[in-house]
Amino acid sequence: FLDWVDERIGRVDIDDDADSPDIDVVSSKWKSENAEAKLTIYVPRGASLDIETVSAPISVSGVSGSSLELQTTSGSIDVDGGFSNTEIEGVSSGIRLVNATGNVSVSNVSGKVYVQGGVNDLEIDVVSGGIEMEIDAQAVQAESESSSIQFKGHVGDEIQAESVSGSIKYSGTVGPHGELELHVLSGSITVEFDEPAYGDYELSTFSGSIKCDLEPLRNLQRDGKRMEFEFGDGDCSVELESFSGSVSVR
Repeated sequence: FLDWVDERIGRVDIDDDADSPDIDVVSSKWKSENAEAKLTIYVPRGASLDIETVSAPISVSGVSGSSLELQTTSGSIDVDGGFSNTEIEGVSSGIRLVNATGNVSVSNVSGKVYVQGGVNDLEIDVVSGGIEMEIDAQAVQAESESSSIQFKGHVGDEIQAESVSGSIKYSGTVGPHGELELHVLSGSITVEFDEPAYGDYELSTFSGSIKCDLEPLRNLQRDGKRMEFEFGDGDCSVELESFSGSVSVR
């Protein structure tokens, strides 16, 4: 279903190729006319989607195909549903994914990114705006320049997160052979395990404090602002490092 204004100030071009239909909104004059175009597109549940806008919001629901590619400059993105592969790019956008599945990659310049679901590999890269995740994943990689990163849930294999000037908080569980690496230049790191993560730990800070509530610790080595120890008998690896902020694990 398509609803658009007078063709004199805008139009919709449709290429109805059966294998890969294409819909383009041509709206160069709509802004000056204070008009608006809204597309509501119904597709098969298993369809793959490729959507690109400048300032229009994108909303996807009820679809679970093999591929989802979304790109916008200043519009919001809201997705409810899982795809085998998801790639999302924003510039100044709020991005929200719920019930995500498969492999997910999200990049954004300024705007919050929220991801919820059960995924395989998750990659998120933002400059400012914040990252929040409630996930069950195999591997997670998250990077931020000037905002916080928050995890909740379970990660089986590997978590890597870096922030230049924002705090990182992880609460949840890791797999029996999981690796947790969190690095911050200016900000705190807080880890709260719902279940013990047994293995090797390395905690360090340059100008902050270190707090560790785990016990008992084995083979403890402490040198100024650095702690290395073993907790229990396991194969997990935990590395937490902040240059100018506190480090806490419990």
